[in-house]
Amino acid sequence: MVRMDFRLLFAAALVWAVMSGMAPAYAQDRTIFERREGLSTGSEIVRRVISTGGGWRNIRVLRLERFVEREGGTTAFPISRSVAYLCGERQLILFSVVENLSSDEHTEIVGVSATDEVITPGEMIAVGTELSGYLEADEANALLAAITPLCASAPASTTPPEWLPLAKSSDTVLHLVPSRFSREGNVVRFWVETRYTSDRTVTMRTRSQVVPMDDYVMEVTRLEPHRGYELSQEEADCGRSTLRRLRFVEYDAQGSVAETNDIETRPYEVVPGSIGERVLQSVCAIR
Repeated sequence: MVRMDFRLLFAAALVWAVMSGMAPAYAQDRTIFERREGLSTGSEIVRRVISTGGGWRNIRVLRLERFVEREGGTTAFPISRSVAYLCGERQLILFSVVENLSSDEHTEIVGVSATDEVITPGEMIAVGTELSGYLEADEANALLAAITPLCASAPASTTPPEWLPLAKSSDTVLHLVPSRFSREGNVVRFWVETRYTSDRTVTMRTRSQVVPMDDYVMEVTRLEPHRGYELSQEEADCGRSTLRRLRFVEYDAQGSVAETNDIETRPYEVVPGSIGERVLQSVCAIR
């Protein structure tokens, strides 16, 4: 049995694109890379990297796609996920994905109810001499060389994304609300949405022989809507590395306001390695 890490899948897709010598694209929804891998069944695994033409501030959005194409043109096992490049910061953003895991004609999932909403939390990944252990230095440099030119052109669409990942803990995920983001110099004002979660291990079994594989287990993060959620307005001083809270609103499971607090806190220096530091680093990277 194999534990699957979806970060590896999507990072690998970018590697395939870079190593194939793809050229940057600026038109909306333009495929900038496609690779096909033949299977013994006669089907092909198709991997694509698409420039959506979208962006917001210094963010440029891409979409990664992977599916199996059978003889005759029908498809199966589609996977699609949005990612973005943070211009000027050498960072990739994996967007969060919320879905219902349910068995279908191809796959049986054991360990989660079909009504459960699970989230694949997004994250910001620094691209330095390597990419979180998945890319060697030359591959990471090739990745930057291929994607960075997108930053030189204004995006075709400038609609803010609905969510941007900020941080996660053992039982919460934090997202930025981009529509309420403002920045003046080093001072950033923004809203954070906090959702409660719990982790669960599930087993996935393949029913189809189109892509034969063994059972594998993975850990999914289930949303806990019965615990409600929180919205807080924060202010970051990127020059002084401080945060302060301006407003806090707590909602119950029905979406009704359970508690509000408009008392502003004093600026405080974030603790190294804390969620507060990750939030500060993420919002300060957006310009």
